[in-house]
Amino acid sequence: MVKRVFLSMLLAVLACNVSFSQTGNDSVVRSGGRERVGLVLSGGGAKGIAHVGVIKALEDNDIPIDYVAGTSMGAIVGSLYSCGWSPEKMIKFFTAPDFIYWSTGVINPDHKYYLTQPSPTPRWLTANINLR
Repeated sequence: MVKRVFLSMLLAVLACNVSFSQTGNDSVVRSGGRERVGLVLSGGGAKGIAHVGVIKALEDNDIPIDYVAGTSMGAIVGSLYSCGWSPEKMIKFFTAPDFIYWSTGVINPDHKYYLTQPSPTPRWLTANINLR
């Protein structure tokens, strides 16, 4: 597992170095004179949710994020951030009971009633008549 993670990180670094060396240095710098920042988020449930803290730390230090990529839970965190969610709103979402039920596959006890009861019908009265 550790070998696979290390190898994929090494390949990502090499790919970035090759692309920067081929495109030249002026494509890295925007017209505003600053370098572009890309954020790559990994997956893995709680580890992916921990990336919310990384995003908060980057915002606290006034480091703008230009690109976001992620896998699994990192993709969910990255997509929420790309949609404009603040780290505080994401933390509130990930700690809500509904998210915990959703992520663990447990049915909310408040909703179990609807699964065990027969579906309602429009009839008002039911009568069984036995002619014997």
